[in-house]
Amino acid sequence: MYVSDAMSHEIITITPSATVLEVAALLVNTRISAIPVIDEQERLVGIVSEADAIKHIVLGNNAHKDGEPRHRVSDIMTAKVDAVEETTPLKAAIELMIGQRLKFIPVCRAGKVVGSQQTLPNDVYNSSCGAKGVNCPED
Repeated sequence: MYVSDAMSHEIITITPSATVLEVAALLVNTRISAIPVIDEQERLVGIVSEADAIKHIVLGNNAHKDGEPRHRVSDIMTAKVDAVEETTPLKAAIELMIGQRLKFIPVCRAGKVVGSQQTLPNDVYNSSCGAKGVNCPED
C-alpha cells in the first residue's frame, strides 16, 4: 500500500505573501490543521499550521501598520517541511507522521504538492501495527 492509496487529492495551498489573517481564515474554512506554502512555480517552500497562525493572532503580533498587516505567511511558516511522495510506502509515511508527531503531511510529485495525508484512517492505523515506533493498543 502506498501514500497515493490513502491521501486526500484535494489541494489547498497558500503563498508566502499571504497575510496571517488570510491563512487563519483558510484554516478555519477548510477545517485542516496545516497548509502547504508554495512559490510562483508551485514548489513546496514551507508549511503553516493552526498553531503558527493562532500564536501570532492571539499574542497580538499581527497588528496592522500603515493599513497593512504586519506579518505574512513567510514570517511564520516552517521552511523545513517533512513531505512524502505519492510512491512512498504507506508504512513509511505512518512511521514518519508518528515519529515526528505530525497531524498533516504534504504529498508531492517532483517537488509540487499533489495532495496531503492529514489523519490516519482506522483501517490504515490498524494495518500499521508492528510498524517501527507504533504502539498499538492490546485487543
